[in-house]
Amino acid sequence: MELQVLQNNKIMKGSALLAESFLLPRSLLHNPLLTFHTASNMIELSDLEGVVMLEMELKARLKNKENLMQNLTEKECVWKRTICQEDIIYIQQNTGKTVNTPVFRIRKIDEKTILTLKIQAADLNTAKELELEVSDKNIMHQILQTIGFDAKVELKKKRTETEYKGYTICIDEVERLGDFIEIEKLAEEAQIDAEYAHMWTVLEELGIQKEDLEEKKYFEMIQRLEE
Repeated sequence: MELQVLQNNKIMKGSALLAESFLLPRSLLHNPLLTFHTASNMIELSDLEGVVMLEMELKARLKNKENLMQNLTEKECVWKRTICQEDIIYIQQNTGKTVNTPVFRIRKIDEKTILTLKIQAADLNTAKELELEVSDKNIMHQILQTIGFDAKVELKKKRTETEYKGYTICIDEVERLGDFIEIEKLAEEAQIDAEYAHMWTVLEELGIQKEDLEEKKYFEMIQRLEE
């Protein structure tokens, strides 16, 4: 699994990428549970591919989920089947920060288990992501705890997706939080400002108002409920 990204006009690979680009604790690089192959620019966390990406999203609360979904259906959007997602969020020990700090998520979708590393940007809507499928959720849990990440929040949601005007539209029914819409796209950094402006135009077209926008992540909203 080769990982590389352009940062500060140079290509970074393997452990250097994880440590410097994704701000992971240096202790991770020497942890016996993970194997880094610096000579071949490889890192083994599982046998499956990892993908580095820049994710953009806007999220808003829904006042009437059924009306919005009917609106999109009338625009000839095709809905994918509803899936159930169960997430466990891991935050680095001895820090309350979630911006510019690594946050791990283990997500169970049907029979699949996906590990995601997110580095949230200061604008709160953009994140670097590293994602791969893992074969054993319990082992992954032990690895994260060993390298200094604690399971902080569990959340469950039902998600239904469609595509509209080049964006992924997600309708989420989140346990304990209610109904939300997310509009998402993967993009290069140079495209961010223009894409966010267009994303908001799409949300306005669908009847979303600015006061409905929600900057906090679902796990942060649940954390607030539990305080």
